[in-house]
Amino acid sequence: MNYVMTDLHGEYGLFKEMLDKISFSDKDTLYILGDCCDRGENSAEIYLDLMNRKNVFAIRGNHEEMALEGLEYILENEMFPARYCSDFGIRLWFENGGDATVNSLYNVSKQKDGEEGAFGNSKTSFSPEKIRAIYDYISSMPYYMTAKVGEREFLMVHAGLPDFDENKPMDDYSVRDLVWQRPNFNAKLFSQEHKYLLVGHTPTFTLTRSGTKASIYRGKGDIIGLDCGATYSDYGGRLACLCLETMEVVYVSK
Repeated sequence: MNYVMTDLHGEYGLFKEMLDKISFSDKDTLYILGDCCDRGENSAEIYLDLMNRKNVFAIRGNHEEMALEGLEYILENEMFPARYCSDFGIRLWFENGGDATVNSLYNVSKQKDGEEGAFGNSKTSFSPEKIRAIYDYISSMPYYMTAKVGEREFLMVHAGLPDFDENKPMDDYSVRDLVWQRPNFNAKLFSQEHKYLLVGHTPTFTLTRSGTKASIYRGKGDIIGLDCGATYSDYGGRLACLCLETMEVVYVSK
């Protein structure tokens, strides 16, 4: 089976629970539409897991874009940045949940238990190997993927391509188009039937405002929003997984 998830945001426990719930095996394929890091407590653990799975393919989201700048800082300075770092990109990352990722990176890279936390900026606790591996993994992530399953074809990006033209090569779109810009969820993008754009980035409860548990959102066109706000349990958020063979959806929540 082929599955799609998105916006894990450090919720490693939910991710593992979902894999168990769908009985994910080496015979299956999983696509992740970006934003594996930030906000939740276990971003580094997610990347270390994903990079060791040959049948899981992740694309970049806007949080990966921000995290790369933070990881460069860590590797170049051999220390972890604090929330009030003078670098604008670092501050932007922290404002969007990057502090949780920094703590997670510290936990997987520390040399021994009982050392000072990440915000102590201790050089003595810095062990770069796993952080370098995570940096290289994120750097290798593509900005989009495609899949054909039966009669259905899927284009997958993180955010949404609001000015999409099916005759325009995907490599001609900007990073902003791919990882930041939100789509019109009612747009009809493709002239072909059974062709879909799968996106994350926009928590679906912001589209429905129903006050109930978040669900995958499909408007009047051929765009399907899969970000059900896994980190926002107070707003009915949960992690969703779409099966591309059956178009059935499975959910897990805190």
